[in-house]
Parts: sequence; structure tokens; C-alpha cells
Amino acid sequence: MKLPPVSFQLERADQADVQALIAALDAYQLQLYPAPALCPRPVDALLQAHVRLAVVRDAHRRALACGAVWLHESHAELDRLMVLPDWRGGGLGAALVEVLQAEALKAGRDCLRLEMGVRQTAAQRLYERQGFRRCTPFDAGRGGVFRVYMEKRLCH
Repeated sequence: MKLPPVSFQLERADQADVQALIAALDAYQLQLYPAPALCPRPVDALLQAHVRLAVVRDAHRRALACGAVWLHESHAELDRLMVLPDWRGGGLGAALVEVLQAEALKAGRDCLRLEMGVRQTAAQRLYERQGFRRCTPFDAGRGGVFRVYMEKRLCH
């Protein structure tokens, strides 16, 4: 399926429509997992200098999707990816991952990691198609039986 006319831009997380996307992600995950199993980073953490947040907007400037990449010292980590339900399945998520991957490479990181819930099988398939493979937990503080860890080596 061909992507509709959209734009991908690095933006701030303190915008109401971006916060609504993140709140929708949190609500979705609460339907899938018990609250103690969730450990989302707060929205204000996305405002830190080592975080890049990409927002996908349509021609009317509506926020359709977002995702962040955290630039750690040894790797980058995808986080808070959300595509509105009506926009899933058309390649928007894959394109967003590519934008975030490019940001990681631009920052000199050649390993991209992510941690997600075991019940988000469509997202897992998306990441596998993007070249991610399961790995051992890389953050002992966020583990648990409901988590899947994946990583991908990036080429410069």
C-alpha cells in the first residue's frame, strides 16, 4: 500500500496532539497488560536533549503517529511508537521506524534496540520485517514476563 501524503518531522512532546497520541498508546497497553507490568517513560522525559521525537502529520497537520529514539552512550533505543488505529497497516509504522533509524545513525549509533509487550504481535512482525531480532534484556529495571527485547545492527 502506498503511503498517503504525510510529513515526518522532529518535534517536541509537549504539544497537545502529540500527548494525545502517547496517552492513546498508554490506554491501549493498559488493555493488554496489568498496570504493574507497564513502565512507560513519562512524556516529559521525551523533552530531554538525548531524545529525538518524530511526528507524522497529514496534509491538515493532524498528528497520525509518533515515535522516539533515545540516544544512549552505546546504542539507540526506540520508544513510544504509536500509529493511530485507522492508519495502521499502510506502511506508516515502517516509514516512521526508518526515520528514527536514520536519526540514530546520524548520531553515530550503530545498534538500535527496543523493548515491547509480548501481546503486541503486529508490532513485533513490523520490527522483524525491519530487520530486528530478539535479544536478551538490555535494561534489567524494565523486564518481566510481558516484555520482548529486540535489536538491529545499523549500517553507516
